[in-house]
Amino acid sequence: AWGDGICCGYGEGNYEVLYDGELAASGSDFGDSTSATFGGSCGPLPTSSPSTPPTNTPSNRPTIAPSSSPTDTPTTSPTTPPSTQGPKPPTSAPTSCASIQVDVLTDNYPDETSWTITNTCTGDEVWTGERYKYTGENTHYTDTKCFEPSKYTFEIRDAWGDGICCGHGEGNYEVMYDGELVASGGDFEGSTSMTFGGTCNA
Repeated sequence: AWGDGICCGYGEGNYEVLYDGELAASGSDFGDSTSATFGGSCGPLPTSSPSTPPTNTPSNRPTIAPSSSPTDTPTTSPTTPPSTQGPKPPTSAPTSCASIQVDVLTDNYPDETSWTITNTCTGDEVWTGERYKYTGENTHYTDTKCFEPSKYTFEIRDAWGDGICCGHGEGNYEVMYDGELVASGGDFEGSTSMTFGGTCNA
């Protein structure tokens, strides 16, 4: 349609026509159009060619193709490329947890001892050392867990009501909160408790 063929001003186009498996026409560099005749005959030929040959094709092409394509492509890419980075990480790490460590040295009746840790701010029981947890007499046990910083209450119980010291052994307990001793003892009756930690947020 533009009159400059399919090669070679704006690409390297070409065409091929096969007739019954045989190449009958090919090319690419032409003006408005080009043609090729192929195949067999149309029947008996006339006895003589016309006395006057057909007129010659025009000596010049009807129109001249433009010297450049209709529009130019942009000479530069966008000034600012799109960002390929993901969302920025938070400016500060989440609040670290607070370590709670419970050490128990059992007396002669370890299966009588149990304890709980409750979040004082919410009332939720967050950790339990159930009865029958300890099986060894006069044996030291250590348990450690990490919780969100808050206020907590530790309560230790003796099922017989005579503590873990000093009638039937020399048992004791210690509670550490973030590496600091916050509760200790052994000589109590049925139970004893201690509150420790931070404050309750509003």
